[in-house]
Amino acid sequence: MGFFRFLLLNRRGAWFLVLFLLLHVPMSLWFGESILHVGPDSYSESHYGYGPFVFVSIARSTWDGPVDAIRVNWRWVAVALAGTYVLAALIGRWVTHLVGRGRPRHILRWVVLGVVAAALIGAITISKTYWGYCLSRPRLDGRIANAREVRTLTPVSTATDQDGDPPRFVIDPAYSIVKTGDTSPGGYYELELRVVHALQNHGKLPGPCQPLDLPPGSDKDAAPWFNRWQLSEPVAQMDPQAIGKLYALVASTGMIYEGSWGGGGEMSGIIIEATGRDGEDLLFFGLAGNQAANDHFPYYELLFRLNEDRTPKLLSKKRFFFDNAGIEGFEWPSFFIGFSVLGLLVTLPITIVVLAVRMLARRRRAGDSQPSSPA
Repeated sequence: MGFFRFLLLNRRGAWFLVLFLLLHVPMSLWFGESILHVGPDSYSESHYGYGPFVFVSIARSTWDGPVDAIRVNWRWVAVALAGTYVLAALIGRWVTHLVGRGRPRHILRWVVLGVVAAALIGAITISKTYWGYCLSRPRLDGRIANAREVRTLTPVSTATDQDGDPPRFVIDPAYSIVKTGDTSPGGYYELELRVVHALQNHGKLPGPCQPLDLPPGSDKDAAPWFNRWQLSEPVAQMDPQAIGKLYALVASTGMIYEGSWGGGGEMSGIIIEATGRDGEDLLFFGLAGNQAANDHFPYYELLFRLNEDRTPKLLSKKRFFFDNAGIEGFEWPSFFIGFSVLGLLVTLPITIVVLAVRMLARRRRAGDSQPSSPA
């Protein structure tokens, strides 16, 4: 009974339990992995947990989007929770015995909160600097997502007639700069398909997307054909001559990011002409740029309204970055958990040692101040 009583949580143990449980979530994401199965029936698998100790597995179709299977390994979840509880209870008892009760618990609390706050600020700062957003990718503009009608949808890429000529857009039905991962709704490489999926959900485009038809004699499992898509039904496209002039419009926004590699001017994606909810003419660009740094790519979303004289007015512009074979898994949760763990590993032992030394010194002074008993 004494041992089980020793495992009961005290106040400090409860603090450590909450801290450890919060750390489980980003750590499960950090140590998880995603696997892409290549082929006509491509699908991705995402595993969340610590190496072989998988807590949750999710499989989804690359093209159709719906989740096919979610599996929770309740045995490992129970083991992780039980181990977390025991560890928090033991550490809480040990810290209480070492530093005593009373005011020091407030010091430990503020140290933990300070480290976590500093880790969060650092993670958000790095995310904004590297990925172009603080916590999550910017949302698709609702004016195009809720368009009343889609008149044209055209896949494009950049081309030049000869060296030194300015780039221009051309129709490219088999375009692709980077499409080597999960392009399903919510997938990391959804990118320009964000607007396609949104319009499909509102019944404005045929769906679902299908893999691009392979040329005769092509290997069905060979890249890059498996990661290109097409609509299940054809949609009208813009006039090729009108498309060629639109590169200058994109460049006029000042959003093109050249980066250290200078490849941002090469782009591919889609251009959509639509009618907005209020009857206005909309022109939307969803474009992925070429490598601006090692394995680092920009993505742009631009929305224009065409006035009565057909002059465009910029309504919104968004830019964020994604990696391919780079550090795409290291977003703010990964940096946050890394900074938090490192900070707590450094500050908590130092804080506990300082509190223990202060407690021993206080007890020694209290013992010296006691009057000696008469002989």
